[in-house]
Amino acid sequence: MTKDIEELAQQKLESLLSVIDTKKIISVDKAGIVYIGGVQQDKVVLQNLKQEAEMLLVSQLWQILYNTPKALAEKAMFVEGKTMEDLNKGRSMLFTLDTQRKILETLTQVK
Repeated sequence: MTKDIEELAQQKLESLLSVIDTKKIISVDKAGIVYIGGVQQDKVVLQNLKQEAEMLLVSQLWQILYNTPKALAEKAMFVEGKTMEDLNKGRSMLFTLDTQRKILETLTQVK
């Protein structure tokens, strides 16, 4: 019964927030074990992700996806920025880019 209540509460919470697919969140523990959605990943999956990450990091698409928002963030913060809100908006964009880059770099170091 408690599990049903927890699932209903989770569904209600997700309906109020933007939906995040928790099965697609990556984490790495202190021992370097990679989890996606809280599930330890096997070597085959990790090798596939490693190859995808390596390919993406050297692609022109990644350069565009990384540099365009970075330039817009810097412009919003330092050129057009007039308020602390402008600075925070740019910092938030840079944080997101840095997080994405770190995920890719983590995957490229999988053994």
